[in-house]
Amino acid sequence: MSNRAILLLVFGLVSFTAWAQSDSTATRSTWFVSIHTGVLAGKTGTGSSVSATLAQGVRYDRVSLGAGLGYDVYPEWKLLPVFAAVSYDLIRRRNHAFYVQFDAGYSKAWTSVAEEFQRQFESDGGYFYHPFVGYRAHHGKVTIYFSAGYKFQGISYGQTLAWIPWSSWTQPATSMSVERNMERLSIQMGIGLR
Repeated sequence: MSNRAILLLVFGLVSFTAWAQSDSTATRSTWFVSIHTGVLAGKTGTGSSVSATLAQGVRYDRVSLGAGLGYDVYPEWKLLPVFAAVSYDLIRRRNHAFYVQFDAGYSKAWTSVAEEFQRQFESDGGYFYHPFVGYRAHHGKVTIYFSAGYKFQGISYGQTLAWIPWSSWTQPATSMSVERNMERLSIQMGIGLR
């Protein structure tokens, strides 16, 4: 995904807010925007990660539809996920709700270890899925979020060794294609506006 495409997506998300606002007397839909940050905890040896997302959308009665942009940092990879989200309020009271949510999208990936190991990477990124449960509390127009779930992230990339020190200088570089899956427990908290 190019920088131009990312800027167009962010502009689209921002302009979506004007369309999503509604007259509360006519319908029960509300526009929301939120920022979440948290931890992506992995098994021993794969390392834990950090995650941040910006999401916005429309909540109608118990169902919410939205879109978002994130930034995930894994031990060897950095990802820029773009996703769609759907959620449903399981239990709802006047100022709080327990909900389930499913995020799905595509992540652009890049690595910072290429120079360290004399490798060149050509990443295609990959699709991800993130189901989770959460709690949302409102106070005026401010909303606080707490959530826990599981994130499945796939990455496809090509890897070329720039040089092999134990071989002759005339040997061509070694290339391979790799598909990698990263699974993490996600624990997040966030703040937003209704």
